[in-house]
Amino acid sequence: MAKVTSPTDQNSRSHGDRGETGYGHDLAFEFISSIDQRPSREIVLKPTVRHYLSEIGIAGKAAVDLACGNGDFTRLLAEMGVGSVLGVDASRDLLTDASKRSGHGIAYREADLAVAQNLGQFDVAIGIFFLHYARSVDELRTMIRNVSVSLRPGASFLAAVNNPFSPLRPPGKFDRAIVPEVQDKPLEEGDRLQVIKMRAGTVQTKVTIHYYPPERYVQLLKEAGFDEIEWLPLRVDRAKVPQGQEQHWNDYVDENEPAILRCKLREAV
Repeated sequence: MAKVTSPTDQNSRSHGDRGETGYGHDLAFEFISSIDQRPSREIVLKPTVRHYLSEIGIAGKAAVDLACGNGDFTRLLAEMGVGSVLGVDASRDLLTDASKRSGHGIAYREADLAVAQNLGQFDVAIGIFFLHYARSVDELRTMIRNVSVSLRPGASFLAAVNNPFSPLRPPGKFDRAIVPEVQDKPLEEGDRLQVIKMRAGTVQTKVTIHYYPPERYVQLLKEAGFDEIEWLPLRVDRAKVPQGQEQHWNDYVDENEPAILRCKLREAV
């Protein structure tokens, strides 16, 4: 099984399909940095994650960030007052970078989330751009199972995935495109999609993810013991929207990319 990391492994290859994209070492960190610097992360994604975590109520709880990359959302959990937080990724280099960026009280662990394992017992888990890197339904099942066995009964899981209701994004006014690797055929479960980071109409970097329909996510979550499964809308931090760009960010949210998924592990009976 492939290592699952966010979004490139320690050898700087593709997150979803290692060894096939051919990233150089420096380009791997350039890709992570480019994600960190995207305005959509500060204007939409972080405010969205923060809002739904606040609804869950995570202060004082034990939290885990799955496929944490350089720890951007691990640090967000710490800022929100969790009792303890663990960031998990398969990339030793990214974890080293995460540790340098983080203060005391944040722990990191190297682990391959595509291989069955128990990470501990947590009250809340997040997986931002994590599940859609599974290369098969079986691998997706294993990844979701890893989440469930690492949570206490009643714990919550919040994830961001490529929108399974509308998975493709042609090149346009936003800063990335999502296109099928094989053109001119209907999209099928498990198909490879190329996520292309754009700048001024020029391709900067790209990674491979996989398409799974919403009913597959729901089925596997239920198999793993999750209930109260819901797809949630994106939210915009209006205070961070530059003047004159209101319609741009309204359009971005209407595109609903990524999709936000929240669920809760069943209570023990």
